[in-house]
Amino acid sequence: MKYAVRILLCLLVLGLTFIGCYLKPGVKSETEPYTGPQTVAALMETFDDRYSAQAYRWANTAEIGGERRHIKFTLTDVDAEYPRAEWLQLLLNRGITINTLEHYSSSLNIRANLVMEEFRTGTGGEKIKIGYIDTQIQRYQRVMEAEQADPTVDRWIVIGENALPNIPGRLYVQKTGSEVHIWRTRTETRLERGVVPSISGSRLSEQQTLDLLNGIEPAGWEIIYLDETGTPIPEDS
Repeated sequence: MKYAVRILLCLLVLGLTFIGCYLKPGVKSETEPYTGPQTVAALMETFDDRYSAQAYRWANTAEIGGERRHIKFTLTDVDAEYPRAEWLQLLLNRGITINTLEHYSSSLNIRANLVMEEFRTGTGGEKIKIGYIDTQIQRYQRVMEAEQADPTVDRWIVIGENALPNIPGRLYVQKTGSEVHIWRTRTETRLERGVVPSISGSRLSEQQTLDLLNGIEPAGWEIIYLDETGTPIPEDS
């Protein structure tokens, strides 16, 4: 792949909650360009200390077999499940290019997405891992194409077959069959059959979510409606 793959934290598995991370004062910018060798050793020497200085925690709630189950894990847990060096080599073998700390961190954080996918589906193994990574790479390619088409947009979110601008204050609402998906900045909340799960943060209240499901748009938000492929529906349609 000739593009530097920018892996966005907003492209998380359905229901995944990214609880937090921070960078210690004085570290270099996440977007400072790296022009060294695309090898595991060189990349880890350049980025790994700064990546380790970030505090990552993840949590998820999912209904599995009719039972509501919870999972919480940290970067240490992810490292134990999918060691960094092996994971980076796997991505490099599949054409990923890492040019910034942001790329490095996001590339490694795909492991957390995979942990959540395995939690939701109750499946794992090499075939699941490779299939998931290939799916993510396809999504990132859509982002790269969108960035080339409109370099003024800083962040993108992939919904269905489309990369769309990830803009604070914007909500993407997609109806697929009996389900409604509401996509926010860096987060997606999945709603099924009128059941509203808890929503982290204060971006959209439960009442606002219920109102939106009933066609009442919350004040102060830009609402973009999508069809099943993730394509924006014209306002006059």
